[in-house]
Amino acid sequence: MRRPLGWLFFLPALLGLAALVVPSVQTLVLSLQRGNPLRGGGTVVGWANYATLLGGEPFWRALGFTALLTAGPLLVVAVVAPLLALSLAYGGAPVRRIGRVVLSVWIVTCSPVAIAVAGFEWVLGLFSPGQGPDHSARTTAPGSSSTPGCPRWRARWSPWASPT
Repeated sequence: MRRPLGWLFFLPALLGLAALVVPSVQTLVLSLQRGNPLRGGGTVVGWANYATLLGGEPFWRALGFTALLTAGPLLVVAVVAPLLALSLAYGGAPVRRIGRVVLSVWIVTCSPVAIAVAGFEWVLGLFSPGQGPDHSARTTAPGSSSTPGCPRWRARWSPWASPT
């Protein structure tokens, strides 16, 4: 009686794994094609898409920026935070009091700024063209950018804002 019950408990995990693996394999197969394979117009080009991607300068620039964006916070979390914790733990009562005050002031100062910046970005729709409360005012009109919902300055500034 225990074995059928075990398989019954194992079945959802197996289905969950299949739900992750099947789309990943489909994505890999589609990445080896050119054109629009979803509409039947794709031609298999092998690894040429990856060679084009790896040979382009924007990819390496974006990879470097992503590595920097990942390494910076990781360095703070993995190195600075434990050192700060050790210094506060072993520094005695006066050091702990000063550390609590400094960290409290830092949190109180930075939290409203972070919330305000996030709200400002949402209102202007800086990072998501076509979203935000002013989307209808920024849609494509004569004399504006060629990208719907994208301000003219952003279409010039970002290579990713313009359609290819």
